[in-house]
Amino acid sequence: MTGTECFRAALNILSETPDSGVYYEQFALGALNQLLANSLREMNAERASDGKDVLLVPPRMTALTEELPAGDWLARECFPYGLAALLVALPASAASLDDLLNAAKLGDAREVAELVARGMDPNSSDPSGNTLLILAAREEQPAVVAELIKQRGVRLDARNAAGDSALMLAALRGYTGIAEQLLKAGAPFEHGGWNPMLYAAFEGRSAIVDLLLAKGANPDALAPNQSSALMFAARNGHEEVVTRLLKAGARLDLKNDQGETAESWALKHRNTDIAELIGAERKARAARGK
Repeated sequence: MTGTECFRAALNILSETPDSGVYYEQFALGALNQLLANSLREMNAERASDGKDVLLVPPRMTALTEELPAGDWLARECFPYGLAALLVALPASAASLDDLLNAAKLGDAREVAELVARGMDPNSSDPSGNTLLILAAREEQPAVVAELIKQRGVRLDARNAAGDSALMLAALRGYTGIAEQLLKAGAPFEHGGWNPMLYAAFEGRSAIVDLLLAKGANPDALAPNQSSALMFAARNGHEEVVTRLLKAGARLDLKNDQGETAESWALKHRNTDIAELIGAERKARAARGK
């Protein structure tokens, strides 16, 4: 039985329909995880009777589409009723979701923790796909970021409708502390399209470039227009970032879809000091045979 099937069964018990209980779904995942934690003893009894090892930590679902990690009888006969009771008891309303989103944006880590403990999904999002973590990172709320990172199942890789992750927005806005929190927690930084390194280089966020390079980020990752981090930094006059990328071995011969290299783009935008820096590095590499 999947979480979705259990959710629909619970709504049937309540004589609701999925459409009539739109905000119920915001609580369903958290409520199912609460039920799993509460039912650990019963699950272990089933596992012991089947000769399986007992669970020391309750299993947790990260999406309603997953199968319930409980015995068949427990899932089909007990969970829909338990979920129905929790959906009635929990503050399943638009106001509660708004409270959670606002708490993330305004830095109220205690409110976020309390609402998640009451069953709300730590991956709840606004209509633009901004999860709580993305909102907290965007608004530079380190206490909320720290609270969400502690939550099991929180998605560090989630992206909003624009394709931005929490780490990407921290890199774009120069929130070094937030970026450090997310990287320490294991947030991904290497993926296709725009990524944190490209954002940091574009905006001249040298401290974040340092963090990413220390984690092993590729200095030659390409944006959709085939521009590299070095190209963006050279174009926009960010000499400190250019210096760091050159030291990391960034390629000088790459061309974007306009046929520009980092050096030519620097010259085109009258960043002559940066063009000279890149030219000197090119000559030094040639002398070293690289």
